[in-house]
This record gives sequence, C-alpha cells and structure tokens, in this order.
Amino acid sequence: MRTYIVYRYGANTANQPGTFVAVVGQIKSMNRKRALAEAQTKYDPYNNQRLTVRPVSRCSNTDLQEAAWAEYVYTAKHDW
Repeated sequence: MRTYIVYRYGANTANQPGTFVAVVGQIKSMNRKRALAEAQTKYDPYNNQRLTVRPVSRCSNTDLQEAAWAEYVYTAKHDW
C-alpha cells in the first residue's frame, strides 16, 4: 500500500475564481488509478473541480503537513 496526497483543482462560487489548488487529504491505495477513484468518492468535488493524487515521496513537507491536517479535520467532522 502506498500513501497518496489528494489535491483539488478549481473553484466554486463560494471561493475565489480561477485555478485554485488545495490539499484535501490523503489516501492509502495499491496504485494511483485506484487512489484517484477512492478520492473521488471520499472527497466529492463540485462540477467545475477535479482531483489529482501524488505519491507522498514526490510531495513537499508543507503539502504533507497540510494533508495530515486536512485528514484530521475530515475525520473529526465525519466521526460523530
């Protein structure tokens, strides 16, 4: 199993227009294709947004910290 960081590209009417990139969490999966499919169901992007995944080994320390925090917040919201 590899760990992938999930990025969301795009904006909606609630945030600024243009190409907006945000780290939304992390996924553990066997390969990149499966990780992206799991991310699509877990994070559910809006119509004008898309998700991408990148292996942890190719991410910066800042992205790793943001992913850990995003995953913590996501888990806290969905555990209760």
